[in-house]
Amino acid sequence: MVNVLLLLYSSVSSVVFQLITCQQVGSQNVVFIDGRYPCEGPLYSSLVAVAAVLSIIPVVFWALLRFDKIPKAAKSAVISPYTDAEYYWGALSLLVRFVMTVVFATAREFPSITALALLICSMCMLVLLVMLRPYAEQRTYYMDVFCYACLVIQFALQSIVRNSESLGFAVVNTNSFRPTLVLAARSSDVLRYLPFVVCGLLMLLEFAALRLWRLGLNTGRFVRSRAVMNRNVEMKPSSDDLKNALL
Repeated sequence: MVNVLLLLYSSVSSVVFQLITCQQVGSQNVVFIDGRYPCEGPLYSSLVAVAAVLSIIPVVFWALLRFDKIPKAAKSAVISPYTDAEYYWGALSLLVRFVMTVVFATAREFPSITALALLICSMCMLVLLVMLRPYAEQRTYYMDVFCYACLVIQFALQSIVRNSESLGFAVVNTNSFRPTLVLAARSSDVLRYLPFVVCGLLMLLEFAALRLWRLGLNTGRFVRSRAVMNRNVEMKPSSDDLKNALL
């Protein structure tokens, strides 16, 4: 549940900050992703207000956890995936994801610098994750390590690929660096979706194992019940034995 909320928060933040990022076209500021719309008006002001609210959510969430202002039922649901000492890991993950989302959505002028900043954020989170081991369940910990490792490799490859854009030279067929860039770009695209594929496969395997376990449990109960019935039938004297006993 917590991971779903983190993903939803990151997605909404990315869309909102992309919509309020502007660029100069002539004498007018327009939206970066769609130059037809100016960076003004009531709709743009509303998006800026939403972005401001999204910006303070991580800090407010941490403060509510720190000063115990969340209802006990909600707090137990939020911090249940983490150990008692690292109960704040959810708020820290929320803050880091927000920073990475804002950097990705707004820093467009130098793509290689953007990829490098995202690489540094991912590396810091991976180091903290390995040092603190905040998750109560080991499989969740290893899955998070795997996801951050994929992000580190992906952003490292992107920082290589984006160098041509930041330096302003075209990667033509005659460029000797072109095969390296093409391989890095393809590897980055694969790593972008690899964590989702692995998570999906693990969920399917877990579901299949749970179904097999329940089937085996039900089969075992059926076999035990049949065995008990057979023992009761064997232990029950027949009618001929009763007649002989009476005679």
